[in-house]
Amino acid sequence: MGTINWNGFAIQTDFHPAPTTPSMPGIGQGNMWQPINTQVVDGNLQLSIERNGIATWEGQEVWAAAEAVIQKEAKFGKYYCTYKVIDAAGTSAWEQFDLNSDSPNITTIFGIFLYNETGTGGSNTHDEIDFLELGYQNQANNSESWINKQPGGPTATNAQYVIQPWNAGGAKPNWDYLHRIAIDTAKVPTSGEVTIMANWSAAGTPVEFALAYGPYTGDKFPTSDILTWTSNPAANDAVPGEHKDTKLHINLWPYGGPTTNAPVFVQVTNL
Repeated sequence: MGTINWNGFAIQTDFHPAPTTPSMPGIGQGNMWQPINTQVVDGNLQLSIERNGIATWEGQEVWAAAEAVIQKEAKFGKYYCTYKVIDAAGTSAWEQFDLNSDSPNITTIFGIFLYNETGTGGSNTHDEIDFLELGYQNQANNSESWINKQPGGPTATNAQYVIQPWNAGGAKPNWDYLHRIAIDTAKVPTSGEVTIMANWSAAGTPVEFALAYGPYTGDKFPTSDILTWTSNPAANDAVPGEHKDTKLHINLWPYGGPTTNAPVFVQVTNL
């Protein structure tokens, strides 16, 4: 791992060796985080999933993921992150998360979240709050998938807000802790950017989440045409307090490899 500087932040670029599953290198939490896949490009923090000759398995080049960790203790407050999905040429590539796509990239996940690597115990072992996870969680986007069975939720979804553990109390999603949303890619402006907001105000208190189409700073974040959710008070026991080891993580990883079999790039333009 290494450290880069961006937007006033010192950022650790994580490294993780190849997992022990030879049939599917990079699956799940065994992703090979490679520091080279987290870079500053055109003034933005870029994360990528690539076969770039760095990550190999038994002599073969395989997909590698990216993780950036902001090197400061996360404190209570409102968090804003603006990002865009692009291809290798820098062109907007939101079509892979289009709700109406016949071939969505169901295996790729982009996450912005609080995480305590030391672990503090309790129901939320690592004090994790996922401000946003973009992706289908390796699920087909149809009526038979758990991701689209949220009571009263959209019939098709491509992202989620989460207080961990997402399946509190059982093997299925606990909708008091997890909320699926439908990002309408047709509403993403020509800049390709969307902005997420999360208000983590105190321990044991509901967390507010929102997503707006376009690049926004905190003082200009809109109040209409946004995707909002406030976590259910039933999940308050899992909303952590501040801890010296809790940091903001940003990552991009695949279940094995991107469904598109092409590199994936996400650029964070403001944080």
